[in-house]
Amino acid sequence: MDEVIHYIFGGRLPARPLRILVAGGGTGDGLVMLAQHCTDRNIPAEITYLDLSSASRDIAEARIKIRNLSTVTFITGSLLEVQRLAPGPYDYIDCCGVLHHLPNPPQGLTALSSVLAPHGGMGLMVYAPFGRSGVYPIQSALRRIASYDSLPEAERVDIAKRLASNLPPSNLLRRNPLVRDHIDGGDAGIYDLLLHAQDQAFTVDALSRLVSDAGYRITAFIDPARYDPLHYVNDPRIRRHIANLSFIEKAALAEELSSVMKVHIVYIAAENRSAQLNGHAIPVVRDNIDLAKSVCIDNTVAVDFSGTALRYPLPRLTHPILRQINGQRSIDDIFDILRTTIDKNLTRENFDRQMHDIFHAYNALGQLHLRVV
Repeated sequence: MDEVIHYIFGGRLPARPLRILVAGGGTGDGLVMLAQHCTDRNIPAEITYLDLSSASRDIAEARIKIRNLSTVTFITGSLLEVQRLAPGPYDYIDCCGVLHHLPNPPQGLTALSSVLAPHGGMGLMVYAPFGRSGVYPIQSALRRIASYDSLPEAERVDIAKRLASNLPPSNLLRRNPLVRDHIDGGDAGIYDLLLHAQDQAFTVDALSRLVSDAGYRITAFIDPARYDPLHYVNDPRIRRHIANLSFIEKAALAEELSSVMKVHIVYIAAENRSAQLNGHAIPVVRDNIDLAKSVCIDNTVAVDFSGTALRYPLPRLTHPILRQINGQRSIDDIFDILRTTIDKNLTRENFDRQMHDIFHAYNALGQLHLRVV
């Protein structure tokens, strides 16, 4: 919800119950998280779950009941019929891992668009091709030898397990350390990775076209640091050329250079309403983690992303500033405290510059967002 509030609502929630649709809710991971976050943060919300599978719905309902979350309405059906089944309108639509399994993803996104409020936005997750290297040739191989139409599911799963465990050393799936669903995920992992009747991956460029054709724009990639191509290139001449690229072009280049992205998680809206860093904004730390513990001895913050270190230098006042971030204090409040207790000569210009660097780093790593009261 911290991400949603930051990227979809500009840091400020509507002054009424938030209407949320979880489209293709499955067994409830995203549903439970959203419902629990709304409850924990005292955010009035009306949440609708929609999924084609009654078996998945039963599990999701049980999980919601165990947590005593009373804000969810459950509906069984296809998201292609969402206008009839759950007409909305919705302030936020969460659609994770669904569009890439539809025969016609644009049709699915158009259906969701029909029930999205004009001021609203969506969170999407779709498969990406490069990090899933080797998956699609094996899917094709299994369609040849274990046809969906000619064999029962149990036998298809057995054949898939046998094939996956006997791949030649040259096979791309066997050589891909990023994909382990068929190794660690049991029968469900095998089926989900290798036996889907429909499975379409999207590059950044293809996803941007899908979103644009539906009348929206990608306002954020999650986590933003992964989509910064400067993390993957050190040559100064190349970096100068990168500076001239658009937001989408930079993200597409980062995908091409890293070659390890398995999925794309994005927020989309008709216009960019991301929260802006200013004195009234309240920094909010994701999951209340202690950001101070992430500061390295060389005053940087770094995260390893599939073998690539994403590193950001941090300013002198990083520790004092991080200690004042509690989800209640505004940036103006933090400045006043630091000038009173740390450095009476601290200028607002100096503070703002350091606050910007800290926020840029931790927001890029998905750990710091903004609220506006």
